[in-house]
Amino acid sequence: MDKKVNELKKAKDRQRCNTIKNQLEIYSLNLKLIYEYQKEISEKTEELSTLRSGLGNTNEIKGGRVSKDDIIIRSLDYIEDLENELKATKKDTQKIKTAIKNIDNPLSKSIIMRIWVNKSDSMRSLANELNLSHTMVWRKSDTALLSLYKQLIK
Repeated sequence: MDKKVNELKKAKDRQRCNTIKNQLEIYSLNLKLIYEYQKEISEKTEELSTLRSGLGNTNEIKGGRVSKDDIIIRSLDYIEDLENELKATKKDTQKIKTAIKNIDNPLSKSIIMRIWVNKSDSMRSLANELNLSHTMVWRKSDTALLSLYKQLIK
């Protein structure tokens, strides 16, 4: 009976780790999205300032062209939409960001950020860097993922 219970606990923990891995992958994508929103807002704001500097010409535009005022209004609306999307995305990431900050063990935090969020390292390269075995890093990763699960889900 103990063997079966132990196997079921391991299966349950594996599912919990996979759930957190999926959430961390979404978190990683949201961080990239936040960066792109900020970059786009910066570019559009800069573009808008160059448009405003050209407002000294008061000649009306004839024909089917769009006036500079319309372009400025469209740009402001677009920037506002981007800022709203940015706020919503930051709100989505806040819960996971706080949970990661609340991890006490710096090694666990490093494993989560470097392997599961930034995907900048593999388990083997991190194991070599930390002078640990590959399986030990996996175990520490699972422990860190389960502690995140407890913070986020429970």
